[in-house]
Amino acid sequence: VFPAISRSAMTITALLLMGVSTKMAGFYSMMLLLPAIVGAILLERNDLMNMNYPIFDLSVGFIVCLVTCLIFLKFLMQTLQKGKFHYYSLWTLLMAIVCFYLA
Repeated sequence: VFPAISRSAMTITALLLMGVSTKMAGFYSMMLLLPAIVGAILLERNDLMNMNYPIFDLSVGFIVCLVTCLIFLKFLMQTLQKGKFHYYSLWTLLMAIVCFYLA
């Protein structure tokens, strides 16, 4: 995937161009996240087992990540249903710039 273009944006764009409804395109794109997460966990399972982080710290990180993802998912689905998907591309570009700057 090209820099500043996310997997979900590519999936949603392709589905919209194929005539799939915005709601179904968003849902399908988010469902594709599950194999990616499971695959990453399987690839990194040895490193995950050897971490010496307290379970509390890991739990707090997981909860913060989950809540943040759910908030953004709601924002993305609302943007999609309003037909203003180009806002998502601006957000993705902004995040790419921030990540490049912080790296």
